[in-house]
Amino acid sequence: MPKVGVVIPCYNLGRYLDETVDSVLRQTFQDFEIIIINPGSTDEFTNKLLSNYKRPKAKVISTPHMGVSESRNIGIREARSPYICCLDSDDLLEPTCLEKTTKILDEHPTIGFVSFWYKMFDGGEGVVMHESCGIVDFLIDNSACAAAVFRKKAWEKCGGYDESLKTGFEDWDFWVNILTKGYEAYIVKEFLFKYRIRPGARHYACDNSTRRRVLFRVLMKKYEKLFRDNALDIIAGKDYLFAQSREYWQYMRDDLMRLRKERQEKERIIEEREHALRALQLSKAWRLGSAFRDARGSVRGFFLLPFRIIDLGCPDAVKRLVKRCFMVRDGETLRKNFFKMPYRMAASIFPAKLKDYLPCFAINLGRDIFRIEGVRFTKQKKWNGPLVSVVIPCHNYGRYIDDALESVIGQTFRNFEIIIVDDGSDDKATINMLAEIERKGKGKLEIIRQKNQGVSSARNNGIRMARGKYICCLDADDKLAPTYIEKCVATLESENLDICYSYAQLFGDEDWIWKTADFDIKVLKKINCVPTAAVFKRSIWKKVGGFNPEIEIGAEERAAGRFVGGAPGRGYEDWNFWISIAEHGGRGKLIPEPLFYYRRHGGARGIGDNAEIHEKLVKKIMITHPALYERKVRGACERYYVVENPFVNLTR
Repeated sequence: MPKVGVVIPCYNLGRYLDETVDSVLRQTFQDFEIIIINPGSTDEFTNKLLSNYKRPKAKVISTPHMGVSESRNIGIREARSPYICCLDSDDLLEPTCLEKTTKILDEHPTIGFVSFWYKMFDGGEGVVMHESCGIVDFLIDNSACAAAVFRKKAWEKCGGYDESLKTGFEDWDFWVNILTKGYEAYIVKEFLFKYRIRPGARHYACDNSTRRRVLFRVLMKKYEKLFRDNALDIIAGKDYLFAQSREYWQYMRDDLMRLRKERQEKERIIEEREHALRALQLSKAWRLGSAFRDARGSVRGFFLLPFRIIDLGCPDAVKRLVKRCFMVRDGETLRKNFFKMPYRMAASIFPAKLKDYLPCFAINLGRDIFRIEGVRFTKQKKWNGPLVSVVIPCHNYGRYIDDALESVIGQTFRNFEIIIVDDGSDDKATINMLAEIERKGKGKLEIIRQKNQGVSSARNNGIRMARGKYICCLDADDKLAPTYIEKCVATLESENLDICYSYAQLFGDEDWIWKTADFDIKVLKKINCVPTAAVFKRSIWKKVGGFNPEIEIGAEERAAGRFVGGAPGRGYEDWNFWISIAEHGGRGKLIPEPLFYYRRHGGARGIGDNAEIHEKLVKKIMITHPALYERKVRGACERYYVVENPFVNLTR
């Protein structure tokens, strides 16, 4: 019979499970069993992983959907061990955790559970170091780690975890309950546990002041006599915690004020020195010295030396007169701008209305010949047919696709078509859902079926069939805000851009806003700053050659006809595509609103969570764009277009 049962409830967190189980298997104390509970997970990845999960000493129990307390209780009942450790499926144990905690439980029969210090990692950093663990300490605050090791007999005496506590504090309640049964607690003052901080985790809800007050009242009501008997000590303890928080706040405030003053002083010194440096560089002595230095260093500098000497000796009044004659504006140098005079003279002589009769290419050609930076003129052509094609690749995502479709159908911009690409779905629910959608489909919707080739091929095949000027590739599990297409298309048409997108609102397992960055090749070189549902021109897709199927998980295996485990057909193909657009001079714009809804779930594309796959795909991107990563590619020129008829395709 194993000595320790490690119970791991895993609800939609399959992407972290292997790392958690590995931390248990690396224990120096090896007399344990692992019981994994799948309490009705809804994501494909977790269910596929746990349907045939084969790890040493581990077994999986699948149940209908239930809360964390119920899941833990089922796992503990199944355990044969006298000691239990309830470990969340995204947290980690240090190698000596079970060894040190079981030793204390063996030596001290009166101790009901053993806790320890722990560190936070991933989405945040910090440490938690509780010093004492008496009953009063637990009435003031939760002084134990959720993964503390406890006796199964103590669990039986308490009646298990309280299954009525569904929104939090179930572990705090459990520790208090054990102490009321006559047991003691012990804290190992070493870091034996790592607590993962991630968006959407339950602790965010529990730390909310309103939710915390409600849950704490539940504890007070449940242990009312205990709270009343220790009221003075609890008040003193709470006051001590408040005083500690206030001291820390004051320390941080004073430190911030000190840093602010230091920064202001440094900024003042820098400004003074910059002012002195500018004055020195503008002096005639400095400029004359620079002219002779350049003359010694280059042929160009040698030939320019006489002109620079004349420039230094020429009176300012004469310079202003010459600049006025050549129509050189204030702030511009004569040497670099005198050739713009013909264009500027023509613009001042001919009436402004003449521009309306000249074709845009003639105006732009003149600006290019005379090196006029910035503005170029263009006219949008009237587009016949749907202006936007929404391409939705779908592989076994039938349970989500209805939400995606509803979000597209509900758009305020109506001139679009929908193309669903069934990428070889073998899930009966998805097949039936797509058949039902096809049966009820209207003229705007078309379904294309293909063998499973991955998301890149699915998108490319959908875009080839598209009739729209612009393309929006929407994953089947994501959604669009009602005004997303309208705002993107209005921006694209009015500024003659190649790509437009917005912030992304994550939902599902996580709830936060991804503030994407501006479309800049320097940023794209380092990170993907564009969401998958960006709206782009079909012409730029054709120009760059479409999405590259090689930038996917298992591209080589698929080419060889072999099965790919994990998330086949998913990768950084969109990131690679955005880089290609930028390399070809594409121009884009960010709409700073969360108009795209990106679903996070166990089967979603959390590739960044796997360092090995991430590095492999990034290397593929670097191989695909060697010039960019050798710093030979310049970003798009700083130019913007004046569209003379921006609403020609936006009005009926």
